[in-house]
Amino acid sequence: MAAVDLGGQSLAVLHEAKQRAEQSGGTWAVCHVLPEEVASAAPETERASRDAVQRLIESASLDSSPRLFFEQGSAAASIVRAAQTWGADLIVTASHSRSALERALLGSVSASVVRYAHCAVLVVRPPPVPARCVLAATDLSAPSLPAIQVAADEATRLGLPLTVVYAIDASWVAFNAYTSGLLAAAGPSAPVIPEGPVREAARKSLASMLDPLGVSATPVVLDGPPRDAIVDWARSEQAALVVIGTHGRTGLSRVLLGSVAESVVARAACSVEVVRRQEGA
Repeated sequence: MAAVDLGGQSLAVLHEAKQRAEQSGGTWAVCHVLPEEVASAAPETERASRDAVQRLIESASLDSSPRLFFEQGSAAASIVRAAQTWGADLIVTASHSRSALERALLGSVSASVVRYAHCAVLVVRPPPVPARCVLAATDLSAPSLPAIQVAADEATRLGLPLTVVYAIDASWVAFNAYTSGLLAAAGPSAPVIPEGPVREAARKSLASMLDPLGVSATPVVLDGPPRDAIVDWARSEQAALVVIGTHGRTGLSRVLLGSVAESVVARAACSVEVVRRQEGA
């Protein structure tokens, strides 16, 4: 499902949704949410908005006609509701960027869609020039495996190499090592955990994840909090796309989910796809 707002990125959203549908052998749809002030205005104002969506689709020179959904109300909630009702496997949306203050206080439309959607979400941004790779970010957990496969498929489609990264947060490693007794011999005042064994273990874990998938990728271990390290590395390496996995939780547990994915969506310079693994899958 392509969620379009008639903004500057809407054509890119349409093309991406169509390509993904064709790639998977599926169908695709377009969802447009009428602003609340338009929905409550005269009927001719609503018709003008619908006509604008039709013209946008025609201008995209697409060779297939998507199903159309016109919703009213809150943008994020309406997009999520329409996608779930239709049974979408992927929502494609623009970044809907706001100022830093607005994002901190309210959250962007795309961040809210990522948080509440039942399925994967692709947030489209213009790729860097030249785009040099596709990045899959993993925390070495099972929910990140589908994200690596999606990233591998996209790397093949785009003709770019795939890199799989894992970020080591040194402060968390030191704390975890201390609380698990690994530093017991050195005592609680031991300032630093040896880095070599941790990094080597991370590299081996990455390799063991990639081998069963049959994925050709370069494993990279990054330093720092994941939400910072992933964004910084993707920018420095000019990644065309970042793919990151998350749990498919519902209700309050989804709101409280570790917001690394949401932070990457908000701050990355390129497109970001959040792949949700449903609980029990």
